[in-house]
Amino acid sequence: MIPVKLTISGFLSYHEPAELDFTGIHVACISGRNGAGKSAMLDAITWALFGEARKSDDSIINNMAEDNTAKVDFEFIYENTNYLVRRQKTKGKSVVVDFFVRGPDGESWKTLTEKRAGDTNKRICSTLHMDYKTFINASFFLQGKADQFTGQNAADRKKILSTILNLDVWEIYKSRASEKRKLAEGNASYLKGLIDEADAELRQEPVLREALSAAETRAAEAEKAYKDADEKWQIAKANEASLKALKENAERKQQEEIKQERQIRDQQNVLSLRSRELAGLRSELANAETIEKNYRDLLSLRDRLDQLTAAAAAFGRLENERVRLEAMISGSEKQLRFEYSRLTQEKGEQEQIRQELRSLEPLRENTAQTVETLTKTCAELPALREELTAISDEGNVYKGNIFHFEEKEREIREKLEQFLANQGGICPTCGREMDAEHCRIHSGELKNQIAGIRKEIDSNKAKREAMAMKYRGCSGRIKQLEAQEKELTARRVDLTKIEQQIKSYNERLSGWEEREKRLAVVEQLLQNNDFCPEERQRLQSINTEIAELGYDRREHERLNAAKNALAGAENEHQKLIAAQSRIEPLEREISEKQTLLTESQEQLKRVQEERSQAEADYQNLRSLMPDLRQIENERIRTNQERDRANKELGQAEQRVKHLDDARESLKDRDAEYKEKLLEIRRYKDLEKAFGKDGIPALLIEQAIPEIEEQANEVLQQLSNGSMSLQFITQGSYKSKKDEVKETLDILIQDPYGVREYEMFSGGEAFRINFSIRLALSKILAQRAGSRLQTLVIDEGFGSQDDEGRARLAEAITAVRSEFEKILVITHLSELKEAFPSRIEVEKTADGSHIEVIP
Repeated sequence: MIPVKLTISGFLSYHEPAELDFTGIHVACISGRNGAGKSAMLDAITWALFGEARKSDDSIINNMAEDNTAKVDFEFIYENTNYLVRRQKTKGKSVVVDFFVRGPDGESWKTLTEKRAGDTNKRICSTLHMDYKTFINASFFLQGKADQFTGQNAADRKKILSTILNLDVWEIYKSRASEKRKLAEGNASYLKGLIDEADAELRQEPVLREALSAAETRAAEAEKAYKDADEKWQIAKANEASLKALKENAERKQQEEIKQERQIRDQQNVLSLRSRELAGLRSELANAETIEKNYRDLLSLRDRLDQLTAAAAAFGRLENERVRLEAMISGSEKQLRFEYSRLTQEKGEQEQIRQELRSLEPLRENTAQTVETLTKTCAELPALREELTAISDEGNVYKGNIFHFEEKEREIREKLEQFLANQGGICPTCGREMDAEHCRIHSGELKNQIAGIRKEIDSNKAKREAMAMKYRGCSGRIKQLEAQEKELTARRVDLTKIEQQIKSYNERLSGWEEREKRLAVVEQLLQNNDFCPEERQRLQSINTEIAELGYDRREHERLNAAKNALAGAENEHQKLIAAQSRIEPLEREISEKQTLLTESQEQLKRVQEERSQAEADYQNLRSLMPDLRQIENERIRTNQERDRANKELGQAEQRVKHLDDARESLKDRDAEYKEKLLEIRRYKDLEKAFGKDGIPALLIEQAIPEIEEQANEVLQQLSNGSMSLQFITQGSYKSKKDEVKETLDILIQDPYGVREYEMFSGGEAFRINFSIRLALSKILAQRAGSRLQTLVIDEGFGSQDDEGRARLAEAITAVRSEFEKILVITHLSELKEAFPSRIEVEKTADGSHIEVIP
């Protein structure tokens, strides 16, 4: 991984956006005062790549970050391909990460971002072939983590080394082999169960064949018994059909007898009815003379009534016209009187409206004057509101200054506490020993800075209080004017209502002069009855016509009553004529029906004889019939016995046939079972080979001498040939002397003998850590799995003397050809000149800033 460009904004000490272009940098030192943001710059790289830094929560966000968001863009090259990671964190929200690769055109970016941030993180690790832990153990010598590898216990060292050497893949192989072995074992167990079942089945062959022979015998006997029962049932069913036919014939004859009896009764009833009808007709002919006289009187009354009916129709038309005209005259009078009443009432309302208008005019003038006064008073509200906003903004500026100076005071006080706590130790600023004079000078400077900052804080607080007083005064005046503004709105509403009322009254007064003239006209018409003249003249003419017509309603009603008394005369006359024409045909019909009745009675006797014979034949055959239900039950029972015997025979045949299939299947499954056992043994061998004591252990054993050789080259250069190291990969248990323990101990050879790594501290421990870490980086750079072409060192020089620091610088220079980028962080001025390039980091009021100095 080769860094190209780093852009930081709102992250830790970086408030304003800061950009670092790595182009043209090979070996460089990152310098600056303590707390300037050097380590934060490297934290930005690891956080962008892996989401890991000293902190990974909201505390990474700068207090004054825009939109409360920390954002880091990191562009790098890996295996000749440009990538870009963009990660940002907003306070109170989840981290957002985007991953891009440079397109073929060399300008555009193609997204590699997954749907979830976790999946995107996995894709970045997959692209780099490492995670955060491996990265900081091999490439980044981060502050406080120089012994991240050597400081682990022996077992964990071996795990980390296995990860660095990309040996975790063998654990995946082992897991896959284990899964396949378990699957094969399951299949083998299943096959063994099937083989045992087949063996047990084949041992039952003699019993099954004997059962088959017995089933064949039972099936043949059941078939014969069913055929005998079925033959008896067929004969019984034929006899049953004949019996049914005889019964149906007897029933049919009985129905014919009933039908013939009913027909005779119907003929007798009709004959009796016609005889009574003939007697009634003969009785009607006895009153013929009276019926004829009543009919003639009825015809005379009808002629006179027709004349009266015509006169009544004319009288009705004239009467209706008279009623209509009288209603029209009365309606016109009512309408005129209603109009007169309405106009009289409106005349009184007009005077009342004029009085209301005279009282509204002064009220409108007073209200309009009040609105004008309030409008002038409230005109200054917009300017006051703008002034209040400006006062609030100026107060916030003083508030931000106070916060900034208090933060600065806190940082200086922390430095002062470090100076006082480190008396007699190494100065964290210049690296010199802190004697009393040195401590007094530096602590005095810090106290003077604190005093100056306190003055700035007090000055800003005084200004902020002045702004607060001014704010309260302006706010009070605004509240007064806002109350008057509400009053202005209310008065404007009142003025609008008054003007609308005046307008409404004026509209009601308009047009009254015309209506007043109409009032006088209506009053004159009512006094003289001078309305509807044509209707009055027509009414007089109709009264004359009614008198000339001479229609007598009482005479008309009397004649109608006489006609109603003779209402049945016409009907009686028609009946008389009908009776005279009906007597002869009726006598002929009675004679014919008497003949038919005699024939029907003779037919009934013949049907009765045939029905008696059919019933006798039915009873004779019924007495000879066997018990059909018993015969049918026997047939059903034998059929069930036959089905059961055939089913048992089929089952027996299937069991015997299955023996041949089981014998063939047993042969195939036995061969398959042996193959599975061989497969299980092979997977067990693979699990052992892929385990920690197998191939990974061999690879580590092969890598250890190379790491040891590379580390000793650097360590001897740093110690002037006085120190060397050795890795021990196996040991023995105290309680189990015969067993070998897997370990990774580090033994150091120096002029005083051989000691374990844990016995060293300070500058010597750092030299050892640096040598091992640098050796691991070189090994990784040479391996094809994951090439690390960048080396970053963020600590250790402060614990070295002048000679040790010079040797570290020489060692870094010696390996420069093996890395594309080497970055060394230091605040020691004497080391800045040892590197060809310098990246200067400075802390200002706007946050950390980066400058590349060639």
